[in-house]
Amino acid sequence: MSGLRDAISFFSIFPAGRKAGIGESIVYYFTVSGLLIGVIPALLFYFLSTRINSIAASALSLSALLLISGFTHLDGVLDSGDALMARGTKEHRLEVLKDRYTGAGAVGTVLVIYLSYFSILTGFTPYYGLVAVIVGEMTSKFSFALSLGFFPTIGEGLGNKFSEIYRKAVASPILINAIPLIFISVLLAPASLIGIVISLLVYSFFGHRLKRMFGGLNGDLIALLGEISRVIFLISFVLLLSVTSFRFSIF
Repeated sequence: MSGLRDAISFFSIFPAGRKAGIGESIVYYFTVSGLLIGVIPALLFYFLSTRINSIAASALSLSALLLISGFTHLDGVLDSGDALMARGTKEHRLEVLKDRYTGAGAVGTVLVIYLSYFSILTGFTPYYGLVAVIVGEMTSKFSFALSLGFFPTIGEGLGNKFSEIYRKAVASPILINAIPLIFISVLLAPASLIGIVISLLVYSFFGHRLKRMFGGLNGDLIALLGEISRVIFLISFVLLLSVTSFRFSIF
């Protein structure tokens, strides 16, 4: 269970008894940590949307998700946003990615991602909003395993550290992380599986695009892909629910 404790400690503000450093088994627990991290924001959305309204529920659920994650992924989105908007060579983009300044590209990218998440979440019923938050967070964390497995890493930061751990893994982290994601999706709402597939297809497009722009991925770009994957999942899921018969009257 040390890997699960490491994952929860790394991806959230909860210490979970984590030791110094990052254990090698952490790469097997990305989606499970996403499940545990997503439970509180999901329950907030469910109870607030049944008692107040979906707008307040969505705002507080998103706030809780960002707070529980320690704003780590938000920081990655900010750093990546300016680099995405930078013109010029690959080397120049990498310089912008590493600097400490926050420009219009960073602010714009944050607004696009998180305003989209908030506005889409308001369109869910209480139960399916709960499902969307949990499965969306698990999908986001699953994209981390995909990024480490399919794209080269750049720099000497956490992205490279995780890549080294990934390469030492005995079993396939992608397969092991996929099992709880599929199980929870089928258990809570079968339509969410289609949303996951669509999200990961879009993730693949953006991942290859970032690879061409930067020569690989670092921790900030991996975090950006995770946040994009979550938003795309929500968009896909809410559209699927609106045009299919996957909804059940008891919810």
